[in-house]
Amino acid sequence: MFVSPLNSTINVTAGDIVSYLLPKILDADNDTFSVSVNLGQAFTFVKYDGIKLRISPKANDVATKSYPIAITLVDGNAAPKSMKYIIQVFVFPFLNFTTKTTPTNNVSKNRS
Repeated sequence: MFVSPLNSTINVTAGDIVSYLLPKILDADNDTFSVSVNLGQAFTFVKYDGIKLRISPKANDVATKSYPIAITLVDGNAAPKSMKYIIQVFVFPFLNFTTKTTPTNNVSKNRS
């Protein structure tokens, strides 16, 4: 099982890049373990490299529903045990706006 809780939801804005490092894995019996990741429909913008998820959605990935990613841990015991986790990835649209500069606020936000 993971040593610390796994995020059940990840929110990301189209155009951003988010890296999510999976928590360390600990087996109570010190068995070996395997990790399988099913990216589902998120395969077009999520990559798994063995220790982290790299999430980089584009505008066409914005959806009203989540993209579930299934992670399964299986220990190498003669009677293997498994744990399944689901991370829901929500992709939101980038809202392009610029704040006007005023005498009291010299801050301008923009995204290129």
